[in-house]
Amino acid sequence: MVDEYKPNLHFIFHEQWLGISVLCDLSENEISKNLQEMEQFVNDVFLKITIDKINPTYVPDIKDREKIVSIAHNLKCSFEWQNYIEDFRYVHSNHTYNKLGYILIRVRLKENISPDFDLRIIRPQYLQQIVFSFWFGLIKKFQNHFLFDEKTVPYAFNVCSEVDPRDLLTIEWNPHNIQKYKREIGDWCVLYSGQFPDYHDLLYERRVEVNLSNRSSEMHFIHRNSAFLYMRPENYNKFFIKDNETPNSTGYMFNTVIKTVCQMRTIGFAMILVNSEIDIDTSQLTSRDFKEKDPGLIKDDLEKTTRLKMILQRTLAPFFTDLSRSHRQHYHTLLQHCVNLYNIEKNWKMISDKLESNTQELNSLFLDKQEEASKRQEKILNIVNLILGAGIVFEIVDFIVDDTDLQSLIKKIVGGGFLLLIIGLLVPLYLPKLFKKFKRKKSK
Repeated sequence: MVDEYKPNLHFIFHEQWLGISVLCDLSENEISKNLQEMEQFVNDVFLKITIDKINPTYVPDIKDREKIVSIAHNLKCSFEWQNYIEDFRYVHSNHTYNKLGYILIRVRLKENISPDFDLRIIRPQYLQQIVFSFWFGLIKKFQNHFLFDEKTVPYAFNVCSEVDPRDLLTIEWNPHNIQKYKREIGDWCVLYSGQFPDYHDLLYERRVEVNLSNRSSEMHFIHRNSAFLYMRPENYNKFFIKDNETPNSTGYMFNTVIKTVCQMRTIGFAMILVNSEIDIDTSQLTSRDFKEKDPGLIKDDLEKTTRLKMILQRTLAPFFTDLSRSHRQHYHTLLQHCVNLYNIEKNWKMISDKLESNTQELNSLFLDKQEEASKRQEKILNIVNLILGAGIVFEIVDFIVDDTDLQSLIKKIVGGGFLLLIIGLLVPLYLPKLFKKFKRKKSK
């Protein structure tokens, strides 16, 4: 039954790029040192993968587990850091992360692969298992230096430039052929979704629904957690990445597709963080303890979140400018696709609406506190006037009464009355405040 699903075309793996959104507070030298350690860690994991370490629940067939081991032992990886926002200043667990960016992992075949290694055994479902083999260990080992977007798996760009059989290398990728080979294309498009042999055709039709490439010789499928980029060898050499192996390349695909997707995904990650901070602010604004804080401290707390929003706005502005002005059809389509994919506009509206609501609540708090302060000042002024009035009364007593002993008695009676009156005014003015302060110290 499974055989009927096998197409007469197989894509040959060229490389895989993995994008990980992160926050960190390290210097450039410290980042470089950590990336080298990460690289060594992952390469060691590749070498240490054995059949016994692969969970048979997810890979029940021992032949599949053997292939995964063979593939892992013939792969190598390299790491690079892409700094995106330098002054993000996000506070998490009393730790401030200044840099927002993403780590790119390039997974390729070793130069000295095993002589009997067959490239055709590299399949997307096997690559998925290899990613999981190091992902959780990586974030655990380096969590003290980086705040990873650990709620989502690394974004996977699967890149192929050849097909088997080779006589189909020059196939024209029109809607008919994409539909014809939708099962093979669909498996490479979507990682982390399971790889069962009996999926409905409707699922594969969804996976190959949006080919963002304008060229009949290429395919660019960008999904939420993974992408498939197919380019013929000559196209790959001319347009994918400018490096030591392809120095004459324009680097268009790396700079426009891979970086753009990772940037938009990182913005999505940042939006989740900012949204969480706003929710914390909202819950605090309605709490009794927060309302009793000094107005300046309340304002500082909300301004931190507002500042993060402003940084996001500054970061998003060029993208939205490109969306309204860009004449590059492919880039414009890709950008619009990513904005929709990661709900950028929806999340931005949510952040803006929440901040506006919090600002209104903050203004209300300030007005209440100003009114409270005004009433307190009025009472203090009344007390001052009372004290001044007492001085005048004493002078009148001196003027009217000649007997010194009688003057002293009257002053004591009047002074005592004034004192009781002042105490009666001061107690309700300051006692509740002192009690709250004592209560807060006791709770600490």
